[in-house]
Amino acid sequence: MLVVALGILLFALIARTLGGLVLEVLSPVVDFRVVIAGVLFVLVMVEIQRLLIIYLREHRVAVDFMVELGTVSTLREIVLRGVLDLAWEQVVAASVFLLALGGLLRFAGLRLGYSGRAP
Repeated sequence: MLVVALGILLFALIARTLGGLVLEVLSPVVDFRVVIAGVLFVLVMVEIQRLLIIYLREHRVAVDFMVELGTVSTLREIVLRGVLDLAWEQVVAASVFLLALGGLLRFAGLRLGYSGRAP
């Protein structure tokens, strides 16, 4: 019941954000940073919604979807702040984090058809 309520809440949040985006785009002065932030926020919410739907269908959480969610969220923050505005330590930390997530997808058997069951 809680997961279904979360799904409905996420859907309402996506609808509210899309409504705000439409108003922002139709305004006389468009702040592109706000529009990009809204679009990327909607993408993150769609990923979370997809994760909830898969959980309801299969009663488990797939790690590859969590990795994709972490990747999109990290890239959202980098795009919003701007790479030139970040300290070099933050750029290195984000790069290492994204490489680690990519390594999880490639070498952990997540995309190679691993079912998670014992042979």
